[in-house]
Amino acid sequence: MPDNQTESTLQQQLNVSYLDIWRISENFRELFEAWDFMPYVFSLLFYKFLSQRLREHVAETDINLNDLHTEFSKLDDRVAESKRTAIVEKLGYFIPPSDLYENVLQLSETDQCLVKVLTKVFNNIERSSAIGDEEGNLDGIFDDLDLTSIMLAENNERRSWKLRKLMTAIGAVIDKKKGNKASDKFGEIFENLMSLYAKSAGRYGDDYFSPKGVSDLLARIATHGRRRIGNVYDPACGTGSLLMKCADNLGADCIEDGIYGKEINKSTYNLCRMNMIMQGMDIRDISIELGNTLEEPKSRDQKSFDAIVSNLPTWVYWDQSAEHDLLNDERYSPAGVLAPKTRGELAFVMHSLSLLSSDGVVAISLALGALFRGGAELKIRKYLTDNNLVDAVIQLPRGLSVGTDEPVGVIVLKKNRTKEGVSFCDASGEFEVKDGRKTLGEENISNIIKSLRVRSLSSKYYYNASISEIENKNYNLLPSNYIRSPKVQDVIEPKRLRQNLRELVKKRENLVYSIDRTVADIKRLYSAT
Repeated sequence: MPDNQTESTLQQQLNVSYLDIWRISENFRELFEAWDFMPYVFSLLFYKFLSQRLREHVAETDINLNDLHTEFSKLDDRVAESKRTAIVEKLGYFIPPSDLYENVLQLSETDQCLVKVLTKVFNNIERSSAIGDEEGNLDGIFDDLDLTSIMLAENNERRSWKLRKLMTAIGAVIDKKKGNKASDKFGEIFENLMSLYAKSAGRYGDDYFSPKGVSDLLARIATHGRRRIGNVYDPACGTGSLLMKCADNLGADCIEDGIYGKEINKSTYNLCRMNMIMQGMDIRDISIELGNTLEEPKSRDQKSFDAIVSNLPTWVYWDQSAEHDLLNDERYSPAGVLAPKTRGELAFVMHSLSLLSSDGVVAISLALGALFRGGAELKIRKYLTDNNLVDAVIQLPRGLSVGTDEPVGVIVLKKNRTKEGVSFCDASGEFEVKDGRKTLGEENISNIIKSLRVRSLSSKYYYNASISEIENKNYNLLPSNYIRSPKVQDVIEPKRLRQNLRELVKKRENLVYSIDRTVADIKRLYSAT
């Protein structure tokens, strides 16, 4: 066990690592927006992880390479091939020595076309995870990496040069960190990098990444008081940070049937799989689907879940002209209406409820508007309330999200409740300011959890309303409609405000520069043809 000083040093190294990689990627992206260049950074980081994990695993386990009397990366491919089956059984994939990150990088100094080499390597890695004729769990994971994009460079020679420089920089940042296994660092580096990319994406960043404090709260609510559960599910899992937080809270070994999720965006789906693998999950235990949660019908053999969590995007659009009749879909039909096309948050709530086990918990964060708007949303809230399915509603501070100031709340659902009514918690004043932004700290989260657990009638932030009270308020589930909490002034720091203005000016300048470069490149291409 490392001492506190060692742990502090390792944490400082991790912080430097992700910032170094961010700066490096900023130097190389040129024509790309930061978000569009992200697949190159994460794919190469993931490739580095897979290579290093394989080398470390072979060195540390009883895979019996001692008879080969050499380090795996230095073996001839034909010799290493004899160990393919044993390695795939342990790790779920195989990379021959010549395809390992460091070897490809070293050979690229003499081989000018790194584009072709990496294309072959990534295809081989994906195929190595396949079992018989079935697709492997790494199938398509590198699909978002367009190595031949003209945005990367104008020809393969220039693209190869840029990829070589990026690989060299990422490799150097990872390799120079000492003190523990390198593969232990990748998960946290990924999370920190992802938060930076989410911020660069503005309001749309929250569609892919859950703020840490919100993830911590949802995971704590869904797993509170339980040492073991059957499984965890997120119907809009993004990059998987919330699912991993549930695993961290309980311990992966305490989730008996595994972790499940579904994601509609293919790029984000691939990032989710990378994240989970780099966080230490076994490739073969990942059950993340690519698909449309709301519009695709529930499969007949769909299992139920003990914990369902989700941090929904600020805006949820869904197409109600699906091939099957959504209004008669068993997920939505109990309420008798469909959530609005442009506000599908309560559709996710109904979907989650339909998959909840008899003693399970749903904890979903969503835009506050879904808790008080009229029309179809009112009818859905009426169904949930009258059937005693809503256990609690929490109002969170404004400004927790990465790219939007829209207020959000948390709705908690349970089946077979013995106590009637809804517990309301106005936690709009529970936050701390870190790096100029609001966040939920450990003390804030503990206060919220405690108020729900103790359910003190004397608390100025808590109130338990009967179903008749809620009916009298037209099924408005906004906590501030039941609790008169002290007004909380938004924290506005002049220094942070000036910094935000400078960043906006810089972004505008970069955008103008990128547009000018793109137009110039297009003109050059046309003139050359």
